[in-house]
Amino acid sequence: MIDPALKIIYQEADNGYLGLSYEPFLKKTIMHIEFKKWNLAECRRYREIWKIIKKNLVASGITELHSLCKSEKEVKFNKFWGFKDTGVIAQVEDCYMYILKLEL
Repeated sequence: MIDPALKIIYQEADNGYLGLSYEPFLKKTIMHIEFKKWNLAECRRYREIWKIIKKNLVASGITELHSLCKSEKEVKFNKFWGFKDTGVIAQVEDCYMYILKLEL
């Protein structure tokens, strides 16, 4: 189930979504992504969709996104989308998370 606090900006019926939320403790817009299908062809397709999404975000006034990652695997995944490590770790509830940033 998708968190109702997310603003969904792209969704595929049986595959997943890309959404945004505002995190008041960071005062930042956070990207959330959840896709089930992962293979080379899908990754290429996602990259093309991502180019369009980034242009639309900039056109709507969003110039940077952040991502919260619990593990090195999640950091690597977010770097696929162009995020860069900020070197900052935040405590969120009972765990620590890496904060990544993407300038659009």
